Amino acid sequence: MEGNIMNISIKAVHEAITAAGYGADHLDDIVHDAASKAATEANNGGLKDQIVFLGSLGWSEKQILEAVNLSWETKLEPETQAFLSEVTIVPLQAHFHLGDNFCA
Repeated sequence: MEGNIMNISIKAVHEAITAAGYGADHLDDIVHDAASKAATEANNGGLKDQIVFLGSLGWSEKQILEAVNLSWETKLEPETQAFLSEVTIVPLQAHFHLGDNFCA
């Protein structure tokens, strides 16, 4: 699963949307569709992409394992232990541009 992190001007987009008389409800379906597409791509990409996707949403390794009724204390097969030792989950860092200021 590949993703693009773009620097966007939240202030400029916010101003354009509100100047047109629109609000958050105008983006509801768009946000839902974008999240659904990302989830579908993760599911179609297989287990590793699913783990990366959940990690990008802030899920910890422990939370992911517990969601499938596993725990760090569970005796795992050697192949599973090897797989888990190779996977590093780094939460997605989105960078937003607010005028001349950047924030993550």
